[in-house]
Amino acid sequence: MQVSPPEPVEAGGAEQADPVVAVAVVISHLGVLVRRRVDSAPPWTFLGGKMEPGETPVQAAVREVWEEAREVVAAVGSGLSEVRWVTRDQLDELLPDLFDPVRSWLAASA
Repeated sequence: MQVSPPEPVEAGGAEQADPVVAVAVVISHLGVLVRRRVDSAPPWTFLGGKMEPGETPVQAAVREVWEEAREVVAAVGSGLSEVRWVTRDQLDELLPDLFDPVRSWLAASA
């Protein structure tokens, strides 16, 4: 199956004084998509990055998933060495300091 990257976003959104970061929490029947950071600070995290001018947080998250994992995702809310699917148990092991509201949301979506 051939996949295509998300459509580019036209510039023209609100100017942002400081960089804004978007993060994607991607789940499927395979588990939760996480990445290992090259700098190991922290060692594992969700996919994401800085928003580009004119992008919404949702557009940035979808673009970042494409750029980092070549996965095409649909938004339903809002330097790598490894990207892989993990089970929720593995997620607890790899991201022990995961933000509690995210952990609760993931548990409820199981």
